[in-house]
Amino acid sequence: MSEQTRSSCFCADFELAETASGELTIRHCPSSIYLHSRRDPWHEACHIVSQWTREPIHSLVIWGLGLGYVAEALHRKLGDRTSMWLVETHPELVALAKQVHPQWRIWRSGKVTIMATRSLARLRDFLARIPSSAAIRINASSQALQRWEGGALAGVLENLTLPFKNTQAYAALVQDQERANLPYLTHCRYVNELFDKWQGEPVIVMGAGPSLTETLKCLVQLPDKPRILASNGALPALAKWGVQADLAICIESRSSAKRDVERANYTGPLVVFPCVNHELLRDYKGLLYLAFPEELGEEIEHGLASGVGTVMAPALDLAVKMGGNPILLAGLDLAWGDTLYVGGVERTTTSPRATVRASSVSGHTAWTSAAFASFASGLARILDCRKHADPNLRVFDLKTAGLQIPGTIPWRPEQLSKLIDLQEIHSSSSFL
Repeated sequence: MSEQTRSSCFCADFELAETASGELTIRHCPSSIYLHSRRDPWHEACHIVSQWTREPIHSLVIWGLGLGYVAEALHRKLGDRTSMWLVETHPELVALAKQVHPQWRIWRSGKVTIMATRSLARLRDFLARIPSSAAIRINASSQALQRWEGGALAGVLENLTLPFKNTQAYAALVQDQERANLPYLTHCRYVNELFDKWQGEPVIVMGAGPSLTETLKCLVQLPDKPRILASNGALPALAKWGVQADLAICIESRSSAKRDVERANYTGPLVVFPCVNHELLRDYKGLLYLAFPEELGEEIEHGLASGVGTVMAPALDLAVKMGGNPILLAGLDLAWGDTLYVGGVERTTTSPRATVRASSVSGHTAWTSAAFASFASGLARILDCRKHADPNLRVFDLKTAGLQIPGTIPWRPEQLSKLIDLQEIHSSSSFL
């Protein structure tokens, strides 16, 4: 590539770089995310294509173009017998890819349609016109970048990928799970019976992260406790400390969900989604409440916010809809390093598991996974929506490790004992 061409395709947020193979790769400067291999982008693309085409494909949606390596490799393998729709939310990359690889077939094929836009309306209209039978493939690096940026376009990506979570086989499993659950779901109450039950009361929403232990150390010393709404994963830790949740929520189809409940010997009220593990529903002795996953702005009668890949989304939404205020988030450790959870850590290189840089509670930066960064941005969208509806809603972040969730008020670890002081919470004014 000539110096003249290199300078003419300058993008403010992106930087071209040479690789050992001689091909160009590209880096998103603000996030340091590379959209292609730093050694051999074409070889990487061919490997991705071999993974994506193990089953016959007649029509295909691809999210993320980058410099076009994967799209071109797919077109060369599948030819004009397969219709392809390419989505790129950074239009400047399409112009850049055409400059870098002007000879590629994808620019001239009548079977390839490219939508390059940051317009939410145009993107939704484009996706709505694609046949529902089309397979969906997501470039992992483009997904990481979209989640790093967050916002409405990231929400569209989450909605697009939700039915294809991991694989289409998983989606079929969830559908089978819902059918198997029908005999048990008919005996559930609806979740909206719980709405407004905790009006004006402080509520701790508990995830299963390691920092939950620090919260529990303080909590057990209180003569009286705030309301506790726990994810199923947090129940065993609560039981170990002799703390009983007022309410639990479980949306998992995996058998581990039943094990969490059984290990904790929990029989209190349990909120479930239709695809929850059917053995848990079949054997559960306590009161069950049924909720349906809803997208923000949809407002289903029996719905709770979902679509961001974590049970903490409906848990947070439920706490708000029950009238809780303030809401305290505990055990939401969303950063990782060489081990699963790590707080206040700065990494200088990425790994296959850790590809997104984000701010941690301590003020340092940490490399985390795209999925965990998506959890944080998804929870932030829920907070924005709920705080807009109720400006008096206060949400505090109790965790001592992990990513800072925008919209929450962080507390440093040394302030934890001051935070969970029930008299301070009930006096409200001194809590802020």
